[in-house]
Amino acid sequence: MQIENLLHKEQINNLCLKKCLYMKMKEINIFECLFRQGIEKVSIYGYGILGQFTVAEALNSNIKINYIIDKGNIAIQGVESKIRFSGDENEIVLVTVMTDVKNICDKLREQNCKNILILEDVLDEIMLTKKIPELFRFEKLEEKKSLQVVNFGTGMGFYDFVYDGLPIKAFNFSLPQQFLQMDYRLMEHYYSKMSKGCKVILTLPYCIFCAEMIEEAKSTYERYYAILPEDIVSEVSERSIDAYREHIRYMEFDFLDGKMEFSKPLDAEVMEKQSQEALENWIRQLSILSFASGELSTQIREGIEKNKKWLRRIIDFCKQKDFEPIIVIPPMSQVLLDKISMDFRESHFYEPLHEVVGDEIQILNYSDDKKFCNPNLYGWPGFLIHDAAKEFTRDVLSKIGINMEDTNVK
Repeated sequence: MQIENLLHKEQINNLCLKKCLYMKMKEINIFECLFRQGIEKVSIYGYGILGQFTVAEALNSNIKINYIIDKGNIAIQGVESKIRFSGDENEIVLVTVMTDVKNICDKLREQNCKNILILEDVLDEIMLTKKIPELFRFEKLEEKKSLQVVNFGTGMGFYDFVYDGLPIKAFNFSLPQQFLQMDYRLMEHYYSKMSKGCKVILTLPYCIFCAEMIEEAKSTYERYYAILPEDIVSEVSERSIDAYREHIRYMEFDFLDGKMEFSKPLDAEVMEKQSQEALENWIRQLSILSFASGELSTQIREGIEKNKKWLRRIIDFCKQKDFEPIIVIPPMSQVLLDKISMDFRESHFYEPLHEVVGDEIQILNYSDDKKFCNPNLYGWPGFLIHDAAKEFTRDVLSKIGINMEDTNVK
């Protein structure tokens, strides 16, 4: 039990340190954030690795350090280590020790300290406003306007569309586990960023109509509190903004990898294993009966009807705002594609799709495109590696009338 406790403590400290390094990488000084909230002085509890990092950041900010509180004898010019709390409400202590926090706070209160902040809480609150890794791109959205191309959709759109370095005004609104309902909410909220005639790419994989609001999916919706007004998210999610804070507290992203991309393809054995696991997960999560047949479960039938209505709303909204909606059926590894029968594709995807759009809008079907089905192009069975994603993006843009030479829309 003692070893398990030590490992748990180490895990907590490492996660918090990663968050500190992420802040450093993003050039975010946590004390400047506190300073803008009216905090001018702070004492720091703990002078381990996290404490030392925190002190260095504080000394590089407009905030003054009153005391450093630690078991050791701390000697920093202009900073005292002896505790002299007056009980003033403006006297703030930032606790940088991540274990046994409750007891530490209790002891500080016994020493007449009235205002205590926890380092991890401060980091999480900043991340709530600065966006978690999968939302990094939204940091740049505020400065964008007159977008020529945008794409919406789930994980395949998130990884497969890469506009970096292209001479066009474009933005990727896709997120992992994003359903049509949230595509509509995002579009409705951010449409003012798009120019008249904007090409709106709707990335629709084979399971998109099956994606009913299952419990596992609902657990991801609190992340939208970072990019949509609270009342909009509350209409969709059963989880509160506090749940979002918990989400960013314990998420397992590598904070030092802000690009969220795949750089290398999977080897053949891993590709086969992950393809099978993907199908098994979708069957479990979405109540799919089988990828080998076209038989529809009752829940899938209900999901299809609801998602057909959301797709119709998206298309109508685009036309109302003078945008051009375009459907892209994304590519996937041939290994994964071979496990999805034509009967399944017809009943679960193509039939409902054509019931909604018919020949009304352009549809680009890359699902079995030989150019992009090569397993060597995938970092996950349905997600292109970065270089392949750049090539795929250019291919799509050329087919929807974007001239990459002068960026005019044909």
